[in-house]
Amino acid sequence: MKKKNIIIILILLLGVALGRWVVPNNGTNAQTIMGHEDHNHTDVEEVYTCSMHPQIRQAEFGKCPICAMDLVLVGSTGNNDPYTIQMSSETSKLARVRTSKVQKGDATKEILLQGKIAVNEAKETVISARFAGRIESLSVEFEGMEVEKDQVLAEIYSPELIAAQNELLEAKKYEEQQPDIVESARIKLKLWNISDEQISQIESSKEIIQRIKIRSPYKGVVQKKYIHTGGYIKEGMALFQVVDLSKLWVVFDMYEEDLRWVKIGDKVDFRLVSLPGKEFSAKVSFIDPILGGASRTLKIRLDVNNLEYHMKPDMFVKGLLKVDLMQDNEKVVVPKTAVLWTGKRSIVYIASLKDGQHNYSYREVTISADLGDSYLLDGDLEEGEEVVTMGVFKIDAAAQLSGKYSMMNPPVTNGGISSVPNSFKLKLDSVFKLYLSLKNDLVESNLEESKTSFTLFNQGLMEVEVSRLDENLSKYWEAWVLKYQSKVNLENKSPELSELRQEFSNISDLLIILTEDLSFQSKIVFKAHCSMAFGNKGAFWLSESKEIANPYYGATMLTCGTVEQVYK
Repeated sequence: MKKKNIIIILILLLGVALGRWVVPNNGTNAQTIMGHEDHNHTDVEEVYTCSMHPQIRQAEFGKCPICAMDLVLVGSTGNNDPYTIQMSSETSKLARVRTSKVQKGDATKEILLQGKIAVNEAKETVISARFAGRIESLSVEFEGMEVEKDQVLAEIYSPELIAAQNELLEAKKYEEQQPDIVESARIKLKLWNISDEQISQIESSKEIIQRIKIRSPYKGVVQKKYIHTGGYIKEGMALFQVVDLSKLWVVFDMYEEDLRWVKIGDKVDFRLVSLPGKEFSAKVSFIDPILGGASRTLKIRLDVNNLEYHMKPDMFVKGLLKVDLMQDNEKVVVPKTAVLWTGKRSIVYIASLKDGQHNYSYREVTISADLGDSYLLDGDLEEGEEVVTMGVFKIDAAAQLSGKYSMMNPPVTNGGISSVPNSFKLKLDSVFKLYLSLKNDLVESNLEESKTSFTLFNQGLMEVEVSRLDENLSKYWEAWVLKYQSKVNLENKSPELSELRQEFSNISDLLIILTEDLSFQSKIVFKAHCSMAFGNKGAFWLSESKEIANPYYGATMLTCGTVEQVYK
């Protein structure tokens, strides 16, 4: 009996030892402990964790002891798509996931502006002396004084002016014999700012005007007063600076990143700090061509009427510029909470429901404009798609935990190219149109036109250049061009139709790679395949149409082929 008990105890101890060796400790991968990969032993490899609490590790499926969410298998989310993570309805509810539909709608960008009221420089006048003299009297007592149109500002005694009047009276005596002398005397007085009415008065009364009155050209404010009573003045000396305040400027500072949104004629609503309940509006009349070096701002200007004289120069102003951004129908609007932004990339998760499971698909997007509570995106999403607006961080954390693509684990393609400049896309798209011309000529089996299109395509492709500032893209393009030159025969001057079709197949294979890597086409592109081409080896091509038109057989087997993929 004792011997039997000893045997049982030994068996139990051996079982415990084996259990510790086979089953991993909490947080430890069994595969690592065993020292090799054995995908057939799922009882050893399966470790379950919580999407919200990755420190939880269990060997069996169950609920998270912290949040009661369904545990997920480490490294798996129920599908093999690296872009998509699955969650049950219960898990989605616990993660408080909310979605909304992508829509186009109205997209208005609002730009807040700060500025000041400024004097309209076109309404500033400097009144200067036309002749030398002495200030006999002065009506303007101080700077800032308001004056009316034609109001007398000062009276000047001038011996030169008295002499000029005497010349006129003397010349009048001989007007019949020498009318030109009289006219010259009149012109001299006019140049000294003596009005026609005053000249007529001198001629009719034969009395000399002893004092000349200096009048304001319009209603306004005396900004500067350069003279005093009893002071002597010289010809050309500034007397007053008068400004008309019925028309003013509103000058706003606009930051460098907002300059692309403003243009001449845009309406700006603004308020004065001194009149918070009253709103004004005016249109942009001028945009300063020079950017402020230190502030990195640029001045924009509005012309405003100030007939009620509520506005005063140097008053602070707050403005609002609204820009309509929906001129491009390809752009869509999503809430700001839907976008995860890393500084280099912006991503969203697209929600869909399949077989009772909630699928959340990783999607990189390009932000076109910040609309305050939402973003305007450059055609990366389609109207009607469901985008996650709440719980995005939780979904991204679960994707990262499961080895899926996420904010911190993006798909690496194209040698690490994160974005392609629009200028480069336009160049490639222009070359792609030459490719389509070649394809259509081969469909028609037109040898001469195909030769011409082949030559134009090659020339256009070789002329495409990438800025050295885009380092990764430049390296990628150089490698692609080298591969193209090695695969496509560019030296055959008089190829047959069969040879051109073989070269077209090589070109198509490379363009498909370029399309999948850079997505440069401006319109939808279809990838088609003919399994019978080149002795049943098969060949691909790209087309602008869903309808099959086989470039490898032409009219012989025009509709032979199927659409394999659609690039949007």
